[in-house]
This record gives sequence, C-alpha cells and structure tokens, in this order.
Amino acid sequence: MVVVTVLCILLSIFLNKTKQGVIPRAVSQDRKAAAMVGIDVSGATLMGNVLGCGIGGGHGVAPSAERNQ
Repeated sequence: MVVVTVLCILLSIFLNKTKQGVIPRAVSQDRKAAAMVGIDVSGATLMGNVLGCGIGGGHGVAPSAERNQ
C-alpha cells in the first residue's frame, strides 16, 4: 500500500512540476492548440499510454509482492 501511495505522489509531482508532465495534460485539453504551439501530439499520447500501463502494472504487482513476504 505504501508503494502505491508513493507512486501516486511521484506521478502527481511529475504531472504538475515538469515540462514532460504538462505536455500530456495540454494535449488532453486541446489537441489542435497543442499541435499549433509545437507539441508532438502523437508522442504525448504515447507517453500518456505508457504511464497508464506502467501504473496499472505497478498496481497489479504490488499486492502480489506484499503477499509473498
């Protein structure tokens, strides 16, 4: 449970404080405007999918890791 909480805090910091975290948020709000200011929309979409899959995988592994201790 602690691992998932730490991952959520790190994700929140990443999305709110870094340039790479702001880009997917900008693309999700308005794809056309993000493309007009020079953001690689397909790259930002890929990064969002990778983050989502990584979080899902971490969430799936965390309970099994706790049970095996």
